Amino acid sequence: MASILVVEDAHSLRRALEALLSREGYTVLTAASGDEALAHLEHHEVDVLLCDVSMPAMDGLAVLRHVQAHDAGIAAVMMSGHGDITTAVAAMKEGAYDCLVKPISGEDLLRTVQKALARRALLIENLVLKRQVYDQFARANVMGSSPAWQQVCQMVKQIAPSPATVLLTGESGTGKELIAGLLHRLSPRAEHPFIVLNAAAMPATLLEAELFGYEKGAFTGALQRKPGHFELADGGTLFLDEIGDMPVEVQAKLLRVLQDRTFKRLGGIQTLRVNVRVIAATNKELSKEVAAERFRQDLYYRLNVITVHLPPLRERM
Repeated sequence: MASILVVEDAHSLRRALEALLSREGYTVLTAASGDEALAHLEHHEVDVLLCDVSMPAMDGLAVLRHVQAHDAGIAAVMMSGHGDITTAVAAMKEGAYDCLVKPISGEDLLRTVQKALARRALLIENLVLKRQVYDQFARANVMGSSPAWQQVCQMVKQIAPSPATVLLTGESGTGKELIAGLLHRLSPRAEHPFIVLNAAAMPATLLEAELFGYEKGAFTGALQRKPGHFELADGGTLFLDEIGDMPVEVQAKLLRVLQDRTFKRLGGIQTLRVNVRVIAATNKELSKEVAAERFRQDLYYRLNVITVHLPPLRERM
């Protein structure tokens, strides 16, 4: 059960609070002073701090400041008398979850403690998720402290859960494939395939066969059916690198897949449907390629749903 530290200089109230919380199954630590409370915090893990505001020597605000400085995840609930309202407000500004006014009913106390524990659970969950994201970045070798790179990383975290098509732009060597892999790992598709295809590394006929697959006998040398990259990436992510170098005749067929998620293998008659997120990358300015009629405008608009520009290394010192 959760651990609660009760800090109260009045002996009778301290014992009453301890008994009430213990009956509910909580592990209860007690302290009669601020110094004693800090000693407990030094040696024990505490989930909720239940602390009196007015105490001699070290008051509740000093204890609260120590908690905020050393373990802000502890949910602090302050207790004050009617004459300490100003101090209670100050405690809330210092980061206390709530402040109870004496005399405190057992029902109000237990309800407040339960809510404070629920808030602590949310904070811990949020920290765990942030740690998981950080670990994913580290495993992908995606790290950097420059403002430009931090902006890219923040955008990656925001768009990774989306199924939308992403266009990565930037010079060669800026980490586009790393970011594509990270987008996949941070997405709901992480357990499914991440397939990479370099659109600049092969002629149109071979590229089409790699994208869509082919049936046996579709062309000379097609001795058996072969699934394409879209089939292999079904349920996952297909990363098309150097999309700006894709031959125009293949661009039209890619456009159809992006529009309705269907295609046919080369030499086939069966229409196949896939669920694939496409991430494309280029080191070219596709708008200029469109103007020069080397890249289809409709495909450019279909790819350019979300654009992430990766700054060159010289801007990421």
